[in-house]
Amino acid sequence: MALNTLERATTYVENTGLSTQYKILRSLLAIGRPVTSAEIADHMGIDRFKAGRRLPDLAKKKLVRRTRARKCRVTGRKAITWTAY
Repeated sequence: MALNTLERATTYVENTGLSTQYKILRSLLAIGRPVTSAEIADHMGIDRFKAGRRLPDLAKKKLVRRTRARKCRVTGRKAITWTAY
């Protein structure tokens, strides 16, 4: 049985991580202040490494940017923060 266009598009978005990137960007906009990847992941309920892998991709697209390092509220360690443009 062939996949219809919507199913193919959904599969593509999920397999490429675009869905996660979109959710991360929405979370950054909702939070409204610079946050670490662990804080984003905590806000979204996902693994911090999943968030951390997507942030550089969003930065290359000029949708987010790195900001100052500070103590992470989740891990307690110093970490780079990210914010949406």
